[in-house]
Amino acid sequence: MDRLVKLNKALSSETFGLNQCICEDQDKKRSKKKEKILLLYSRHALELKTRQKRLDEKNERFLSILLKTRARVDDQTIEKIPDRRPPKKTEKQLYPNYLKPEDSISINRCRRKIYLEFSPDAKSEQTYGRLSVILLFDLAPETCKVFVEYITRVTFQHALPVTRIYTERCLEWLIVDPVLGNRLDHYQIPVNHDYAGTLSALYICSKFSRGSYISFAITFNPVPQFDGRRQVFGYVVKGAELLQYLESLGTSRGYKREDLYLNRCGVDF
Repeated sequence: MDRLVKLNKALSSETFGLNQCICEDQDKKRSKKKEKILLLYSRHALELKTRQKRLDEKNERFLSILLKTRARVDDQTIEKIPDRRPPKKTEKQLYPNYLKPEDSISINRCRRKIYLEFSPDAKSEQTYGRLSVILLFDLAPETCKVFVEYITRVTFQHALPVTRIYTERCLEWLIVDPVLGNRLDHYQIPVNHDYAGTLSALYICSKFSRGSYISFAITFNPVPQFDGRRQVFGYVVKGAELLQYLESLGTSRGYKREDLYLNRCGVDF
């Protein structure tokens, strides 16, 4: 019996020691975790303090600059800056000699008068206005024929999108020509781009593809640099205000600020 009692005491003492060791290890791990968390909080607090210091320094610099500029403005006497902009032109100054007058173009069987209507969408009924155009069939019959071929697609198939709009120069369509070969008139017409609203054409043969393009343009101003390059085949007679509005839809590099389509056309009586 004495031996059994001694053995029980020994076993109980060993288990107590083991439990005590496990508890000490757990306490150490908990203390390490607490130290790590405290370090993270302290670092975060330091970062916040440094950021706040930098923001305060920037604000102080900005305020100092503002105060200096205010002091300079208060010291200087306010002087009116002279207006160097050119005076605005009235309608009477703009529209004379803007388009070629209709009286100067003799309308006969060879010269037909048509109208062109532009819209913001391909299928919209809203139109910006109407341009009345006289086509010179007697001077450029082939170019007028090709132009009428492509324009009649507007009434039967779909609207023609305007590809480029150059301010102070022209409005341009680039149309793919499936028929290879220049179908425009090859001889030069004794007519120049002296007026705004002149219709001209140019055949463009691409070297890298089998197709070719025809560019039709309507000028916004007299463009002498087009003389000898493009072929004149018509004049805009009415619609100066619409031409000025269409010019405002473009940029100097030819990009469009808004979509523009040639939506309707027909014979103007």
